[in-house]
Amino acid sequence: MKNYFITLILFSICTLGFGQEYFNKKYKIPNKITFSDSSSIYLKKITKIKFKDLTDKEKDSIRNIFPLGSKLNYEVEKNISGNKIKIFETIVIDEEFYQKQIIEKKENVLRTGIKGFVKFDKNKLTVNPYLIKDKYGDFGKRDVYYYELKNRQTIKLSFNEWTVSALTIPIKYRFKNKDDGISEEFTTDFNANLFIGKTLFGKTSFFHRKDVDNITNTYNLTGGILLGTSTVKLNASNTSAANQPLDSEIEHTKGLGTIGLGLSYSYNKINLGGFIGWDYSVGDNAKKWNYYKKHWIGFALGYSLFKL
Repeated sequence: MKNYFITLILFSICTLGFGQEYFNKKYKIPNKITFSDSSSIYLKKITKIKFKDLTDKEKDSIRNIFPLGSKLNYEVEKNISGNKIKIFETIVIDEEFYQKQIIEKKENVLRTGIKGFVKFDKNKLTVNPYLIKDKYGDFGKRDVYYYELKNRQTIKLSFNEWTVSALTIPIKYRFKNKDDGISEEFTTDFNANLFIGKTLFGKTSFFHRKDVDNITNTYNLTGGILLGTSTVKLNASNTSAANQPLDSEIEHTKGLGTIGLGLSYSYNKINLGGFIGWDYSVGDNAKKWNYYKKHWIGFALGYSLFKL
């Protein structure tokens, strides 16, 4: 039996996945991440504040940079007779100038339970939160949040997503049944299957390296259901447990419908999947098949079988 399972796994390396679609991937975004050395990184946002809403200290800081009554020279680009020309203009600092100022401030995000989508660029992991309706049926303001990473700093975020993949399982192991006189069997018939799964545990690590490429690694455990079709050739050998087995010179090709469960683990583009399923033959004499409604197991080891 041990040798059978080793053979099964080795043959399953040739399993291929194709036609993948992925839906509704959302990361869980904590507003604070604490590292093993007790240091922390905070989720931040940029808030635009009008001059009138600043503190007195912040107002004084602006007034010191641009004293009342002083002149400010600045460059503008204008279109004159179809030509773009840069010219200098001058304004006199007055109270109206102060009131027009809008200051951008970095603030820690206090909101919890955030889910959203992310983009990793340079030292910034940008978060676009998933919008939900409030009690008034309004989606509210669309803020954009971010983490700022130091050089060689890593943060990890959990996520969930749905996966739909078309795949084939080239080897199935069918169990023996001593009471019915059914022997164990490996089958290699062509089969086409649809795997519909949801992430049970998914996490992505974001590693920032200053002035060189960042590194992103994703690992994911997915569970789901398997639906498939294939064929089987019924003959005297694989109908031996029926009350009236087929004659030795008779052979029928029948369709099979498959239903099963699957569990896959992926790390970046390397994937390992295990499946258990039940096949149902269709047509005349279909129920004579020794493995009708009997469970089987199959394994899949492949490259980019499921999206990460």
